[in-house]
Amino acid sequence: MPLDQRWDDGGSLIFDSELMTEATPILGAPLLELEITCDKPTAILAARLCDVSPSGEVTRVTYGLLNLSHRDGHQDLQPMEAGKSYCVRLAMNEIGYTFPSGHRIRLSISTVYWPIALPAPERARLTVRAEASHVHLPIRTPQPADSNLPVFKTPEASAPMATTVLRPGSADRFIRIDLVPSVVSLTVKRDDGLVRLDPIGTVVGHEKHMIFSVAENDPSTVRTEVYERFEGGRGAWQTAVEGRTVLTATKTDFHLQIDFNAIENGDRIFCKSWSEKISRDLV
Repeated sequence: MPLDQRWDDGGSLIFDSELMTEATPILGAPLLELEITCDKPTAILAARLCDVSPSGEVTRVTYGLLNLSHRDGHQDLQPMEAGKSYCVRLAMNEIGYTFPSGHRIRLSISTVYWPIALPAPERARLTVRAEASHVHLPIRTPQPADSNLPVFKTPEASAPMATTVLRPGSADRFIRIDLVPSVVSLTVKRDDGLVRLDPIGTVVGHEKHMIFSVAENDPSTVRTEVYERFEGGRGAWQTAVEGRTVLTATKTDFHLQIDFNAIENGDRIFCKSWSEKISRDLV
C-alpha cells in the first residue's frame, strides 16, 4: 500500500523522462544498469519506478532492491572497495502497467528503503555515473494475436461457510515522526476479529501488531517489534498462542528477543523466552 512517493523522492536521486506523448504499456521486469562507486563495504541499492501525473502526484509502479555485496550473485559475496567503479544490474519486480499520455516516468534511487529492507550497517554514499547507466523498460506494444486471446471463465468456488462475528475486525496504519531525536516509526495494527464457524461451532481469531522504527541518521537504531496472537476453541474450551519478537542491530550483529505463550481458558500453560545473536555477514 505505497503512499504518494514525493516524500520518499525528497531523499532520493531522481531522473524524470520527458512527457509521454502516448500511452506506454510495460509488461515484465524493468532492468536497471548502473555504473557506481560506494564509500562503504556494503550498501543497499533501492530503485523505484514511478508514474508522475501532470498535477504532481507520484505513484509507485514497481521497485527493486540489491545488497551491493551480492552484486555478483548470492553465492559470491564481496565487499565494495571504496572509490572503485562497478557496473551493477538490478531487475525490478515484474509488473504490468500503462503510463498514460501526458505523464512522466520517474526513476528514484536511494540507499535505504526501510522497513521493506533493513538498512546497511553504516550510511553509505553512492555516486552514479549517469552517462554510463541505463534503464531498460519491457515495453509491450499491442500484438495482432491479442484479439484472439481467450476470455477467462468464471472461477468456481464452494459456498462460503456460515459464520457469526463475535468481535469485528479493524486495521490501523500510521507514521509517527519524533522531531527531537529524528526517529521515524511505522505502526501497523491488524485485527481479523473473532469469528464462530457456525456448522462446527469452532471459534477462530487473529491479531497482529508491528512497529518499525529508525533514527534518520543512525542505522544502528533500527528496531522491529512484532506481536501476533491466534485464538481457537469450541464451547467452554478456548485456547490462544501469542508471540512477540524484537529485532535490533549493531554494525556487526543482529539481536533477536523472542517470547512465546500458550493459553488455555485464560490461564497461561506454557511460556518460553530466548535471545539470539546473528552475524550481519555483509548484510
